[in-house]
Amino acid sequence: MRALVITAGILVLIVGGFALSALLGGGDDLESEEEVSEVVESTDNAPRFALPDYTGKERASSEFQEKIQVINLWSTWCPFCVDELPDFAALQEEFEDEIVVIAINRGESRNDAKEFTDQIGIGNRITLLLDANESYYRAIGGFAMPETLFVRSDGTIHLHKRGPLSLSEMRTVINQMLP
Repeated sequence: MRALVITAGILVLIVGGFALSALLGGGDDLESEEEVSEVVESTDNAPRFALPDYTGKERASSEFQEKIQVINLWSTWCPFCVDELPDFAALQEEFEDEIVVIAINRGESRNDAKEFTDQIGIGNRITLLLDANESYYRAIGGFAMPETLFVRSDGTIHLHKRGPLSLSEMRTVINQMLP
C-alpha cells in the first residue's frame, strides 16, 4: 500500500511538471520572433565571472569575449534546465564559430553536476562551470530557473531570459544577434 501511494505521488509530480512546462511555453514551436524579444532586453554589461570547470581550472569571462556568449544557469533538480541542456549543446554545434555556450551549475557539487551532464551526453559539447556558492546567480539578479543571458561580444546583455527556452527560440535570438 505504501509503495502504491509513493508511486502515485511520483506520477502526480511528473504529470504536474509536464503540465507546468506546457503552460510556460516549453514547446519547440516559436509562434513569432517577437515572443522571445519581449523578455528582459538590456544594454547593461554582463557580470564578469571566474568560476571552476569540472577539472578545477578557473575559467574567466574574459576568455570568451570574442564570441557571442550564451550563459545558462541550471541545476539537476530543475526539470526545465534538464530539458534545455541538450538543446544548448545542439545550438553550440550549429553556431560553432559564432557563439560559446557556457552552462553554469547553480549550487550543486562537482560530482552531481558532472555525473548528470555525462549521463545526458553533453559533458564535452559545451563549456560547463560550477557556481557552488551561487555568486554568479546572485550577480545576475537571479530569481527563476533556468536563467539565460545572451551576451554580445562587447560584453553587453542582448537578452536575459528567465524560464525555459526551446531550441527554435535560442536560434531566433542568435540570428537576431548575428551581423
